[in-house]
Amino acid sequence: MKKIKFLSNGLLALLFSLGFTANVYGQNNISADPSDNWVGYMNVFDMSGAYQFGSGWGVADLKTTLDLGANTITLQPNFNTYADNPGDPYWQNGAIGNKLMEASTYVEPGASFNGVDLTFSGEVSSNSIDPALYNAKYFIKALDPAAGYSDALGGSATFDLPLSGTFSVTVPGTSLPAGLIIQYGFMINGINANPADEVALGSVVVTAATTPPPSDLIITTELCGNTGGSDVRLTGPFWGWDPAAGPVAVDNGDGTYTFLLSPAPTVDMEYLLVLDGVQEDLVAAGTASGDWSCTPITDNATYANRLWVLGSGDVSNVYGQCGPCSTVNILENQDVSFSFFPNPASNILSINLFSDVDFIIIRDLLGREVYKQNVTSSTNLSITLNDFSSDIYFVEAHNGEKVGVKKLIIIK
Repeated sequence: MKKIKFLSNGLLALLFSLGFTANVYGQNNISADPSDNWVGYMNVFDMSGAYQFGSGWGVADLKTTLDLGANTITLQPNFNTYADNPGDPYWQNGAIGNKLMEASTYVEPGASFNGVDLTFSGEVSSNSIDPALYNAKYFIKALDPAAGYSDALGGSATFDLPLSGTFSVTVPGTSLPAGLIIQYGFMINGINANPADEVALGSVVVTAATTPPPSDLIITTELCGNTGGSDVRLTGPFWGWDPAAGPVAVDNGDGTYTFLLSPAPTVDMEYLLVLDGVQEDLVAAGTASGDWSCTPITDNATYANRLWVLGSGDVSNVYGQCGPCSTVNILENQDVSFSFFPNPASNILSINLFSDVDFIIIRDLLGREVYKQNVTSSTNLSITLNDFSSDIYFVEAHNGEKVGVKKLIIIK
């Protein structure tokens, strides 16, 4: 089954009922389909891994079988180079092959896929291929003609096929700009094989992903140091990345917030969290912590987005980071009395002190100290926020062993 560019009226109604208001057409969702326009390409290497040549091959010659009646795609090692060249030492080494083959079965959907989020998915119904000799992969690639047709994604959207069950890969449209040649498909890597070993070497059988009936999706978000009272929303391509357009979570009163999407989306959902109008910055969080585990859609520099994969179940996450909340317990309290304005702030933060204070500390959501200023006799002070980015912070006023803590929102 293949869904391209524009979603059905029924799905549109579903998305709008969930609060999806823009760019719902900005996603290509492709499920492995034997009737698609598959083509083949073979790269050949010697047994030491040195490149020999590459050329277009027939899909059947690769040893990929497209069965429209069974709705399956069967991937096997390459046999014809051994079978068609008896006694040729270039291709044979006695009873085994003598070349390493990279057989790609893929679709090039054309320029209409440039600049649009792309998801390629399917289901492995069986995988008996010999793992000691071969590996089977699925991929999205973006070939760059200006760079020798190398993959502009650097292999970041190429993964091993599972032994069974569903597989899915998504690449954002920002990584698929005009001029790149987009491909999605499969690859078998390994030695060219003797047809006498065909049964023993096995195969991988792929079908379209089996999508269960829509059910509810629950996303539970924890806010570190929060005890309730905040506005938490979703944003992403479904809402045109408008931080104010996505659904609002229910405040559980304990620092956690729950989104209920009923029914669940019927496609993968890329998203980020928005807290009191501030969209989380997972690029900064990933750079600081080295943890990018919750952001599969990222270039580690300019964007890092969360992804809910169709059928993956409910989600628990933490605003502004991939890991759990810091063991540093940051809770608002009034042990030291002070106030500040404006909040949210952009350029200058003015602080009023109503009791003795030794110093002011500002921490980020991970509990890290990002600013410190000693206080002398002044009851008022100003902090310039030029070096701060849009995010949630906590301002601490310290007096000996006592500390007062308040939440600060900075919006640039």
